[in-house]
Amino acid sequence: MSEVRDIPSNPIADRPTPAEIAAALKLPPSPKVVSTGQNNLVLDFGETIVRLPYYPSGIRELAREADVLAALRPHLPPLVPVLELRDVGAHVVSMHRKLAGEPITDPGMLPCEEQRSFARDLAAFLAALHALPVSLLPGVEAFDPLAEWHELLRQCEDHAFPLLPADLVAGLRQRFSAFLSGSGMAAGRSSMAISAPATSWSMMAGSQA
Repeated sequence: MSEVRDIPSNPIADRPTPAEIAAALKLPPSPKVVSTGQNNLVLDFGETIVRLPYYPSGIRELAREADVLAALRPHLPPLVPVLELRDVGAHVVSMHRKLAGEPITDPGMLPCEEQRSFARDLAAFLAALHALPVSLLPGVEAFDPLAEWHELLRQCEDHAFPLLPADLVAGLRQRFSAFLSGSGMAAGRSSMAISAPATSWSMMAGSQA
């Protein structure tokens, strides 16, 4: 399991520059910036993708992602990258080699036979993934797939609902309640159908922000 040292609660300051990351990891200089999203700076070094989290919570997420992928990899087709957590000075980054192939941004542009082949390969991978038991995941006993939704509801109660009309708030609360108490959610915890989205497979080509 990936080891993460004690993480401060304050936002990460003085993040290393792309040039400093390249030097520390012995990667080619002048990487391409793939994304400057809400969670990570994503850098493309040619054959290697590096993600630098903006927030301390992102370090925990990188560590969990590495552990989840390591647990799933032996049970899936060879399409799961190996994530490494590396220190760059006082900061933590993740790095992984790109999967072979090219990104498919619009499957509809492929010839018909290639579309069918693509669909078969993707369906086979997803079927294998969703057939795996959640018990494979490290620390699954402490993992609550609804925790983020409960936190979202709490934030809505604190900040958004006081500003909205009462009838709209009542409807939103009813929808939250139906979703959070739905029997389907409890059943979903026994398979990867709920847990899999925590790891976005699209990032394997470097698009994860």
